[in-house]
Amino acid sequence: SELRLLFDFDQPDATTGKAIDRSTNGNDGTLYTAPITNGVLSTTGSSSFVYVPSSQSLGVKQGASVIISLRAQSLVSGYSSRLFSKYRTTTNASLMLYLYGNPANSLGMSATVGGTWAGIPAQDKSLILPNNTWHRLVWSYGPVGGGIMLLDTIAGSNPSSYLGEISVNPYECYLGQWKGQIDDFAILGREVTANELNSLASGDSFLASLQVTFSSSVPVASIPSTIWFGLYRT
Repeated sequence: SELRLLFDFDQPDATTGKAIDRSTNGNDGTLYTAPITNGVLSTTGSSSFVYVPSSQSLGVKQGASVIISLRAQSLVSGYSSRLFSKYRTTTNASLMLYLYGNPANSLGMSATVGGTWAGIPAQDKSLILPNNTWHRLVWSYGPVGGGIMLLDTIAGSNPSSYLGEISVNPYECYLGQWKGQIDDFAILGREVTANELNSLASGDSFLASLQVTFSSSVPVASIPSTIWFGLYRT
């Protein structure tokens, strides 16, 4: 299946200490100091996260996309916060989505690609996640490269070129480890297309085709033809 993981956090069973995966893969997560309230996950720092055990379905080799509805509640200080990672150290990780501290809340994704730890794309100091407002973030990587976009603000990173296949490791995933809230989180096993980006920005019809419904009230947007995402022109 293209959909590898979906947390909507709307589960009635949040008191069990689990985040329930709504894909067919059973990648339920365990909550660590990360309560779910009214369909929203809240995390307060590096020890506050959702832990997802290792699963073959989370190995994304040929391409991948991460889609998040999120709200930062403070500016990142220090070097960085890892919003999402597949393993906790860069030595063995396959993916890490960063919020950097200089400048605060700037975005970047690093991964082991082609056998080398690299940015896909590296930190983009001009792409900043605004504080205290909801946004939808999409990262995608495939045969032509990758990039990050904040769909509602129509802001995109400088694209990376294709650097090789993503390493598949046998390790767990972490979501959170920052100060903020997450309304929805999804992983796809391929890159998104330009048309799908427009669908995501304007009402989730692409996700609906995968039986995914995002619940957040992130503003909709129309992506203009002058905006690049990865190496796709929308």
